[in-house]
Amino acid sequence: MGNFVRFYPFYYSSYEQDGSSSLGLAGLFYRWKNYKDETVARVILPFYYYQKNEYNLLFPFYFRFGGDDLDYVSFSPFHYKLRSTNVDRDWIWLYYSSEDRKEKTSSLILAPFYFEWKSAESRGDILLPAYLKYYEKNKNLELYFGGFSISQTGGRFDASLKSSGSGKEYYIDLDYSFMYNLFSISLRKEITSPFTFLRIQKKKKSPL
Repeated sequence: MGNFVRFYPFYYSSYEQDGSSSLGLAGLFYRWKNYKDETVARVILPFYYYQKNEYNLLFPFYFRFGGDDLDYVSFSPFHYKLRSTNVDRDWIWLYYSSEDRKEKTSSLILAPFYFEWKSAESRGDILLPAYLKYYEKNKNLELYFGGFSISQTGGRFDASLKSSGSGKEYYIDLDYSFMYNLFSISLRKEITSPFTFLRIQKKKKSPL
């Protein structure tokens, strides 16, 4: 079939030899298809604009820019969504999440009750008013509803203060408090290797 064009009042259509086509109605609706009969562009004036792998806009409610489902950004008055090679982000009213695979960080918020984060320096989560959990390389802190808390800190003895009795070079300080520090217990455990502290950390982190 060769090229042809039809033009009537309120109606327009065309067909190209390569199989692509276009259609217009009443000066408000336009559509373009490629040779595979796939819609590559669409317009409904003055609110809707679409171009394949470029944008999809519905004013003023929805906006999307980008290609496939692995690389795009979309937003509206009620949400925001980003997908890319390294970063994903989502926001819907009281919910927010973010993940950076390159920097190896993430966060999750369900306001105003739940907060969670992970980074190279620390990780933790908060569920109000039930608990707070915080972990970093040489320190742990867990605070629970009712004022009960657990804190762990690890380190190495100064050479001049090295435990003469056991000969061990490292220590773990354990602190337990009750009624928001009205009562507390502190203990120190001497260990031979810092990996002992790391193993304790992993055991405590495993439920998260």
